[in-house]
Amino acid sequence: MFELATAVLGGLAPLLVAFGLGSLLFRSCGMPAPLLLAAGTALESLILFLLLLTDRFTPAALAAMAAAALLPLPIVRPRPAREPAVAELDRSSRWLFAIVFGAFGILYLIYALGPETEFDALNYHLALPAEYLRLGGFPDRIGFFEVLPQGLEMLYAFSAALGGAGAARLTHFAFLALTPAMFLAVGRRLGLPDSGPFFAAAFYFCAPVVGVAGTSVHNDAPMVFFVLAAFYLLLRWRGEANSRWLIPGGLAAGFCYAVKLPGLIVPGLLVLYLLFARRVRPALIAGLSALPAIAPWMIRAFVLTGNPVAPMMNAWFPNPFFHLSSELELARRFTHGDPSLAQVPLHLALGGPLEGFFGPMLLALPLGLLALRRKNGLLVVAAAAALALPWFLNHGARFLMPGFALMSVALGMALPRSWLWPAVLLHALTCWPQVIPLYARAGAWEFKELPWRAALRLEPEREYLKRAMAEYPVLDLLEKHTRPGERIFAVIGVPKVYARREVLEFWHSAEADRLLDSLKVAAFQARDPFYDVRADWMPAPLRALRFRLPRGEPEEWYIHELDLYDGERRLPPGRGWSLDAWPNPWETPWMLDGNRATRWRTWEPVRAGAFVEVAFDHPQTVSSAVLLAHIPGRAPGIEFHGRDSRGAWRRLAARPEMTRRATEDLRRPAVRALKRAGFRYLLTPVGRSDAGPLGRLIAGHEKEWGLELAAESGGIHLFRIP
Repeated sequence: MFELATAVLGGLAPLLVAFGLGSLLFRSCGMPAPLLLAAGTALESLILFLLLLTDRFTPAALAAMAAAALLPLPIVRPRPAREPAVAELDRSSRWLFAIVFGAFGILYLIYALGPETEFDALNYHLALPAEYLRLGGFPDRIGFFEVLPQGLEMLYAFSAALGGAGAARLTHFAFLALTPAMFLAVGRRLGLPDSGPFFAAAFYFCAPVVGVAGTSVHNDAPMVFFVLAAFYLLLRWRGEANSRWLIPGGLAAGFCYAVKLPGLIVPGLLVLYLLFARRVRPALIAGLSALPAIAPWMIRAFVLTGNPVAPMMNAWFPNPFFHLSSELELARRFTHGDPSLAQVPLHLALGGPLEGFFGPMLLALPLGLLALRRKNGLLVVAAAAALALPWFLNHGARFLMPGFALMSVALGMALPRSWLWPAVLLHALTCWPQVIPLYARAGAWEFKELPWRAALRLEPEREYLKRAMAEYPVLDLLEKHTRPGERIFAVIGVPKVYARREVLEFWHSAEADRLLDSLKVAAFQARDPFYDVRADWMPAPLRALRFRLPRGEPEEWYIHELDLYDGERRLPPGRGWSLDAWPNPWETPWMLDGNRATRWRTWEPVRAGAFVEVAFDHPQTVSSAVLLAHIPGRAPGIEFHGRDSRGAWRRLAARPEMTRRATEDLRRPAVRALKRAGFRYLLTPVGRSDAGPLGRLIAGHEKEWGLELAAESGGIHLFRIP
């Protein structure tokens, strides 16, 4: 019970601090308590960010922040909120909504108190705060999750400092639990009777995808909380024509970006709406107020990578840390193979391949368009449609939660009052976990076993995870056969928050891409043989050589090794040589590292004029060059250019020769590349997963690869790099 009490107190602590900060900052505005919490959360997150950035994330600093936020509250109390008069709920409706929210609230609380089992939470939303807490600051590592905005993760680090990962889960769940109050505040600002916003809140709250995403540590449910906060404050500005509401409104909208990268659409929509209304000064106030929540994460990403919105938009902001092809592959996985638009409503209503669903009553949502007949109906529907746009980039149902929340408000505006409670009852019944299997399609993202014993700490976390997590054998392997501080390269997802090891997964960064690429080159070379692409010319002193493709190609360009010759003598790479390329100039050293398993590649389709260049510290006599490359069909198009001692470029050879090389064993060189990068272990599956073929080629042939089998379990092999 002590552990449970600690988790509850730890989960509440950052919320109390956020409420205190919001009350001090906006005490005279008369905002409802959830709005004060929203504004204070953005400020608290910024303070915690600065503490981590300066390696000052210590118990003393957290205590000082909490004292500064909470001690003045008994003296300086926030002004009570004044909302428009509305029709109250009748007795039957009050009982209905109390039963619905009570039943689902208790169900959700049990899941929120249980151990985390969802992949994104284990590898991102909880894993990073746990690491920050251990280090007292941000790590030096640059990876996919590490450079994303992490506004909520700042609060989770605070919670975890007091009560562990369970406390962080409760902090996250609190935003879902408080969202019905935000619906009520928005509904009253829209002039609706209380039955309308209560209906919208229940319609949203009971949806299966909302329950799963809101009780596991994803960032979608808190996103809805802050979207509704920004929408409420916009309505308050519209109703009172006072720009002071745009300060917390802009802050809440900006924090949507800090919560989730697609949340940038929220401050964008807010400013565009104000500009469309020809209110330039209010638009400026809202935009500037959003900056404290947006700028820290963009500036950090830019300083670390040169890309302010890393790890995305690498075509606009090329950098050495993330490859464009990996971004495009990720986008393809998010959207490719999903059902046609005609099938989407059924999948979103009944479950399917879209990572979550909203229940059969989703099919009634188009009735919300009838709200267009009412005052403010157009604003609600238009905002819902705009907030659904990120779904077209990622077809997960949870990306529709903000739009679904506002369309629920529109539906509450459109339906007659006599229809609301039967609709809520039907929706609640069809969304109850025991009813869902009667209609949901196989593989739907829904609740698993009710973890009530683990939630009450009657069952040890370890025992529950063994039963509930298919990935648990990975944890056992790492815990028993590796030591803290030893780096592991994983060709499989690893639940990092429980692993407590430094694991680099195969897709998280450019470094991970390169290392996996080397392993694949060694494993599958027979499918893609090497060719020597050679050109000879009259010996001449040159200051630089350039290899260029004049035409664009639909595929990539690869060069494993570059060899230069003066007659029969190979020129060893000099320390004063400099390399350049377009695109991807950062990985050119892999052409001269003497390891044929590594390579330079464009990591994107070849654009006309792509080149690789080597410049000498002093003129070198060169008579030929050999590129060790794949894809022979492109090789004849390579142009060989030289820069003479006067600085002029000239074509050295009309057409290179191409010779296929005999297959060579690159398995040990590929493992040497792993070791050189600082890794002591390789973790790979051997089953039917995407990485299974690679693992099967290694298993049983460890000696040929230069590896040692450390352990295996459940189709997962851990190899030691001696």
